[in-house]
Amino acid sequence: MAKARTGVVEEAAAIGAQREPLPPLPAKCAAGVRSGVTPDDRADVALAKQDDALTRANRLFSACAALYERVRGARSGE
Repeated sequence: MAKARTGVVEEAAAIGAQREPLPPLPAKCAAGVRSGVTPDDRADVALAKQDDALTRANRLFSACAALYERVRGARSGE
């Protein structure tokens, strides 16, 4: 088994400590998406509301994923 160079763990910890912390997660990325369907809605109206909510959720997911990719790229030098 190869022997680790003296101080390599401490050196790695020092390099890791130089990194800036991750930016905070935008509030919109932690928020949920609600449809707003009520018991009084007709089926076609409820379906339209559900479809709209799903579209909004997918856009939100895509935006948050793009943010993650930008942060990851910036931290890895890509």
